[in-house]
Amino acid sequence: MVLLPTHKHEWITLSGIDPLLTQLSIITLENYVPHEYLLYALTRSDRRNDGTLRQYWLEKYNHLVHGGYFCCTVNVFTGEIDEWGCFKPDKPRIQVEEPKGFDPNSTAKQKIIKYEHPPKTPTKIFALPIPLHLWKAIADFYDIPLPDNIEVTIDGRALGFWQWIIDNPSIPLIITEGAKKAACLITNSYVS
Repeated sequence: MVLLPTHKHEWITLSGIDPLLTQLSIITLENYVPHEYLLYALTRSDRRNDGTLRQYWLEKYNHLVHGGYFCCTVNVFTGEIDEWGCFKPDKPRIQVEEPKGFDPNSTAKQKIIKYEHPPKTPTKIFALPIPLHLWKAIADFYDIPLPDNIEVTIDGRALGFWQWIIDNPSIPLIITEGAKKAACLITNSYVS
C-alpha cells in the first residue's frame, strides 16, 4: 500500500505504532479515490440518472480531494479485509451546528470532523490486520500457544488472528475509540 511520509510519521514516529502494522492498516488516498472508499453505500436516490453523485454529496465531501489516509478493518468472522473503515482527511471539513432553541445571544458552533466514516452504513469495530511478529508477541505475553500452520499473506498479514482471539477468551480485549489507539495497544501486546 502506498503511504505518504506524513501519514507514516503520524502513526510510526508520533504514535509509536509498529511499522508493519501501520503498512497493513492504512493507505494514502488522493483526488477522487477517497470518494470510492467512503461513499460506496449511497443508493440510487443519492445519485443522478447517469450514476454520478448528487450535488449535495459532492459538496459535503469536496474536501476529500485534498487527500488523507484510509484505515481498514478486518471482518472478525471471515478474516477478510472489510470495505468499511475510516478516512482521516488532510484537510478536514468543518460542520456548522446551529444553536438549539431560541436564544438571541447564541451563535452557530463550528466542529472539525477529523475522521470520516462511510455514510448510510452501520459503524463497525476496528479489527486491524495483524502481522505475525505482533501475534507472536501477544501469544507470548499471555502465554497462549499459537495455532499450527499460520498462513501469512504476501504483504505480511497473518491470517486467523481474530478467530484465535475469539477462541481464547482468557485474552483480555481492551475497548478503545479509534484505530490509532487500537494500533498503539496492539503494538504493545494488548489486544484492542
